[in-house]
Amino acid sequence: MRRHKLDAQEASRRIPDEAACLANLPFVQLRSASTGQTFRLFIEHGPVRANAISGDFNAYGLSQVATIPWF
Repeated sequence: MRRHKLDAQEASRRIPDEAACLANLPFVQLRSASTGQTFRLFIEHGPVRANAISGDFNAYGLSQVATIPWF
């Protein structure tokens, strides 16, 4: 609000309704190594697959496409 010199009413008007929905997902709270800020990494489980699917994993060991073992 300060950066754009907006009052609370105008700032609220600019935020889309979709941004206000809350996630009902499991998460881990992490701390950024570069900035020191904490943030939540929400994890959405996909459907259980009969066969493994290979793919790339990010720095957190998660993937948008590859499967991981269920344990």
